[in-house]
Amino acid sequence: MTRRRNTILNMVKMTICLGIMKCTFQEPQFFRAWTLGVDSFPQVGWMTFALRTILDTPTTIPCSKAFAELQSKMIDTQQKAKLADLQIDQLTRMKKHANLTHAEIKTLPDNTRMYEGVGRMFILQSKEDINTQLTYKQKTADEKIKELEQKKTYLERTVKDAEDNIREMLMSRRAQ
Repeated sequence: MTRRRNTILNMVKMTICLGIMKCTFQEPQFFRAWTLGVDSFPQVGWMTFALRTILDTPTTIPCSKAFAELQSKMIDTQQKAKLADLQIDQLTRMKKHANLTHAEIKTLPDNTRMYEGVGRMFILQSKEDINTQLTYKQKTADEKIKELEQKKTYLERTVKDAEDNIREMLMSRRAQ
């Protein structure tokens, strides 16, 4: 039994990529005694593939191109969603920084000399110009955050659809 398990384990090479296991098999058409179990994480809404050995009942599941395409599409979509999250965080920090700077500038008297950093130098600016620039930064950050949240929602729906398609594919394979 352990010899058979070791043989099966030696046939499978696993590469972990963003929490998802991708499997490459030495026999590309079929693999025996392995099934893909689908576990989804509710807190993230993403999914990971857990390989389970079923040594008592050998099963034969074709490793289809459609499955590989769905898996790669899902990985790509998850990467895009993570990138959108990072961009939203960055824009939120930039907006908060502009808001705090704007609040500090409001407390200063109107005749205070203010300088704007440009590269390695500073340029004398009026208080109105600096307030206008900070307000513009906040507005553009808000607009970009809204766009990214819509994009992220679309990507999450795409991942959910890919999960459902993979589940359906696995169920149809098991039914055969």
